[in-house]
Order: sequence, then structure tokens, then C-alpha cells
Amino acid sequence: MVTYPGEIIEYSEIKNIYKRVKGTPITAEKMHKIKSATGTIRVFAGGATEIKANVSDLPNANIINVPVVIVQSRGVIDFIYCNEPCTFKNEMWGYTSAGAYEVKFLFYYLKHNVDYFRNAGDGRSSFSQISLPVTEEYKIPLIPSNEQQAIASVLSDFDEHITNLTELIEKKKAIRDGALEDLVSGRTRLDGFDGEWVNVKLSDFAQINPSSPLPESFKYVDLESVKGISLVNWRVESKETAPSRAKRLAQHGDIFFQTVRPYQRNNYLYELPDKDFVFSTGYAQIRTENNAGFLFLLLRQDVFVNEVIDNCTGTSYPAINPSKLADINIYVPVDICEQQAIASILTSMDEEIESLETEKSKMIQIREGAMDELLTGRVRLKI
Repeated sequence: MVTYPGEIIEYSEIKNIYKRVKGTPITAEKMHKIKSATGTIRVFAGGATEIKANVSDLPNANIINVPVVIVQSRGVIDFIYCNEPCTFKNEMWGYTSAGAYEVKFLFYYLKHNVDYFRNAGDGRSSFSQISLPVTEEYKIPLIPSNEQQAIASVLSDFDEHITNLTELIEKKKAIRDGALEDLVSGRTRLDGFDGEWVNVKLSDFAQINPSSPLPESFKYVDLESVKGISLVNWRVESKETAPSRAKRLAQHGDIFFQTVRPYQRNNYLYELPDKDFVFSTGYAQIRTENNAGFLFLLLRQDVFVNEVIDNCTGTSYPAINPSKLADINIYVPVDICEQQAIASILTSMDEEIESLETEKSKMIQIREGAMDELLTGRVRLKI
């Protein structure tokens, strides 16, 4: 349960509450030499750099055997929580409990306010860094230790759930990617289908850049409006004042394939009911009487995208000519029902992944809101 307090929360500097600990003089070369898969000591450097090492390889190390918050003070300023035996490079420092306050509470408080520390970074060198007083003199709320522990426990539960979702999403994506490669290439056949697969030019399987008259007013989609496979933006334009690239009037089932810098893979399958979306000529408009979902999956495969890239011209903005795109061969099942079945299975996988990613995003938002309320003492846990 939570209660909204009426009392004023006091604040104090970190140096008055937590014990500062030093790191270990160690170079990147030394870390590389002593790295061991069976090591029992975690050794941290800047960014995501971390190794495990044996105690015998760290004779002069300051090994910390209690929970610690490590301050990554150079490069990308950040904070690490570690509750296993560890040490870190000596340009970093850490904080352990002096007995009265929860270390993990400090970690969450600093992480939640990481932008403050990144903005405090000294930019006089080629990379940002903060000095010791930046954290030593930073003030945090004096919430009772048992409440700090409860807050840390709540936020840890959020983190665990988000981590589990992340791992599940990556596992589902790996399964989807394997199924995509096998099914779209024809290496694996679905039960009930044994029909022929053929090599055909894209232009024999679909129409490229069909022409349609534009409405007087329309929703315009430029090359910045599609990210990945999602439509993220559009703007209203009139036929008279629209950019000259506004040419491709969308129809349900059309595929818009990015022909300028195709390595970005910002492609879109248009399935909206609206009849007034117009796309830039920076996309090839591909319309098929076969299964558009299957074709869209196929056009996102590495083998197709790489061939597109090989046929591009230009350096700063490499692009493929529509006629070159039309001549690329694709390998497809003749039976449209097999196309549909493949698309249906892979679409279901994508929808499951999207649902998990939505749940993860919501959990992150809820956690951020909880951090903002709990860490400042605006909302109190009833212990």
C-alpha cells in the first residue's frame, strides 16, 4: 500500500550517508590477459566493458565483497549495481552502505537522475567525465532504511519482469527469424503443400510503380515517415503545393520499398482503409495479385536486400533504379494458398512479439513513474 505524506523529506549529501570505495589500477590490456570464463571476480571498466577474473590474477586489487554502486565517471556517465565480489578501474569509484541506508536504493536514485550527471560532465577532453565532488555533494532523500529496502525491492521486481520479457522477446525473435528464413526460402515446406516453387523476376510477380491520379488533398509519407516496418508520421499536403516526389497513391496491399539508401530497410506494407495516403518516389510501389504479406516478408530477406544494394548507384545517397529492382529474381511458390499460409504463420509470430514489446514498453513506463514517485518520497510505502 502507499500513502501520500504530509511531512517534508530531508536531503543529505551522498558523502555523509554512504562509504566511498576505490577501484583498482588496471589497464584494458591487463583485463584482456586475465579474462577467465571461470573467474569469480567481476571487473568493470567504462561502458559495457566487464570481465570475470581469478583472485590470483588480481594480487593488488581492491576487491569489494559487499553490495556496491559503481560510478562510471568517464565516457558515457552511468551507474552499475553489483552484489557479487568485484572491482573496477581506478578512474571510477563506488559507494557501499555505512550501515544505515540501502545501497540499491542509491543505485535506483542515481540511475533515475543520470541525465543530471551526464550534463555535469566536463567536456574539455575528447570524452565526458565527472569529478568526485559531483557525486559526493549530490543530495538524496533521507527515507528510512526499511522503506528504502521496500522501494528497492519493488523496483527490482519491475526490473526482473522487464528482463524476463526482454529475454523472451529475443527468444521469440530468434525462432521467428529461423522460421522466416526456412519458410520464405522454400527449404521447409508446410504440411499439405508440395507444389512447385519457381524463380521469377519481381516484375513478373508484381506491378512496379502503378500510376494513379492524386486527390486534391492527401496525407504525404516521405522517407523519414517509415521506421522499420512502421508508419510513424505523415503530413497533409495539397496537390498544388506538395513536393514533386509525392507521386505514389497507396492502395490496400501495396508494398512501399525504400529505394534510396535501401540498407536502412524502412519498408511498409499498406493495410490501412484510407484512400488518400501518397508516398514519396523514394519508395518503389509494389502491387501484386499474389499474397502481399508473403511478398513483403520475402523483400525483407537479406538475400534480396543485398542484391538491391549491389545494384544501387551513388555514394552519399545510394539508390536503385526501378527497372533494376524489377529485374531482380525471387523464388516463390506458385500456389497462392501456400504463400498465404506462410504469411499467416509468420504474421502470427510477429503479432506475438509486438504484443510482448508493447507489454515491455508499458512496464518500463510504469516503472519510471514508480521511480519518480517513490524515490523522491512523494509517495510512501506503508511499512
